Amino acid sequence: MLVGHEKTIAFLSKIAASYSIPHVILFTGRGVGMDEKKMVAYEFARWLFHAESEASQNFSQFYESECGCSSCRQVSRHIHPDLFVFEHFPMQIQEVRKLKNAFAFTPLVASRKIAIIDNAQTVRNEAANALLKLLEEPKGDALFLLVASSRSDVLATISSRAVEIRFLPRKMTIAERYGNEAILTATRAIKMFEAKTLDQRFGEARNYTVQNKDELIRILDIWLLNLRESLLTNASKHTRELLSKILNAKQCIATTNTNPQLVMEEFLLNN
Repeated sequence: MLVGHEKTIAFLSKIAASYSIPHVILFTGRGVGMDEKKMVAYEFARWLFHAESEASQNFSQFYESECGCSSCRQVSRHIHPDLFVFEHFPMQIQEVRKLKNAFAFTPLVASRKIAIIDNAQTVRNEAANALLKLLEEPKGDALFLLVASSRSDVLATISSRAVEIRFLPRKMTIAERYGNEAILTATRAIKMFEAKTLDQRFGEARNYTVQNKDELIRILDIWLLNLRESLLTNASKHTRELLSKILNAKQCIATTNTNPQLVMEEFLLNN
């Protein structure tokens, strides 16, 4: 499963289960990589072709499976005769005409033809007019999967024909945000700030000055994230108070010229 987009996958699965798949779907979402949206489009096409020839689980269960059937292999290799992919942009009028000619004939091996159009927000002028006509008058059981940054970036005449599937930005993990090395450094510092003796705590506080306060802010930020995660399982009064005190210390260090060592010493005395 593409982490962070489980709800989107489940929604697509629900649409497919209702047997009322719209003939134009627009995948959008700012803060989400185009490759992620395009991957879902590919997987949806792969599942639709697969489900015709074999008993299949729903899309959520099938997503990113290692199926080795003939249809899935063809989609993975971009050689399925009823799948048409346009990844270069801006899309040219010649490409739209080629797609129109291909969709004028019945599918070769499946019951439908599917087109994946990447960067749909770049379709303009003659190409847009030709594509619009194709979307308005699709031949047979045709499906168009458009991928774009946002609905507002796509020409209104095109986006109005589509059902939008919006991807939400995925919440980054602590490791992705800061990197493993920074987390290891922060973990060691946090252990010292949580040490039993005040001398050990103050010893760690002496490592930070105005010159390296950014490092301390990063450590406090990681500490805050860890505590927020622990609140899900341990919403104790102590945890809530500690989180509030760390947040106040971080804001003071980040927004004032106060000596970071003094801020931390005051925090450690009251904790």
